[in-house]
Amino acid sequence: TKSNTVKAVSLWQLWASLIPLGLKHYETRSWKTKYRGRLLICSAAKSTKEQYQQYLKISNEIKLPLWDESNFPRGYALAICDLVDCIEMTPEFISQQSQT
Repeated sequence: TKSNTVKAVSLWQLWASLIPLGLKHYETRSWKTKYRGRLLICSAAKSTKEQYQQYLKISNEIKLPLWDESNFPRGYALAICDLVDCIEMTPEFISQQSQT
């Protein structure tokens, strides 16, 4: 039934894992959605060296799980969250966010 369905979104790693770790609160997309509700966060199955290098850089700044390239979580459903709003990414909003 419709009440049992859950929408999903795929994110590149490391960004997908930062959501269940409580370190990423916003996901930027070029499109808007009217959908509000439960949202399954999935990590994309494909990964690049650059993404893993980004993980290494960020893991030096904040405490992250110890992953190597063989166990970097790819192609998994990682979390369920609640999509509560769709915010336009204005320069002002972006400037209020941390670089990490």
